[in-house]
Amino acid sequence: REQLLLAVAGRHSARLPVPTPPSPGRTFEERMTHFVATRVRVLEASAAVRRAAQRGAGDSKAITKALAETARNRRTELLASLGAELKRAPPWLVATADVLTSGAAWDALRHEQKLSPAAAEQVIVQALQRLVESNFKV
Repeated sequence: REQLLLAVAGRHSARLPVPTPPSPGRTFEERMTHFVATRVRVLEASAAVRRAAQRGAGDSKAITKALAETARNRRTELLASLGAELKRAPPWLVATADVLTSGAAWDALRHEQKLSPAAAEQVIVQALQRLVESNFKV
């Protein structure tokens, strides 16, 4: 069962849009906007599987492992896109940026707040931009 669940997680991941890092030399705002647009495409495409995985995580080491790996990969993507700004940031700021761009935040915006994908994306862009700008001159 666990091997089957890992295989399903792998197959699902392979079907998702591939995140593309922003081109070097872009401004913070351009990189951040590109990162969020790329992230929300993946979050929207994976919403149903993510919710099912979260429900089954307590009963399955494989699902728990897959969710942890996804979280690590998403943080790596965040740091690759906004690393210049986040490199000097305190740990709490990086953690907050990570949460703002997480599946949990996306699901809350889309389903609890009932925002459209475009409106939810704008919330993340604005919150992330203000978070970083309030702590650094970018």
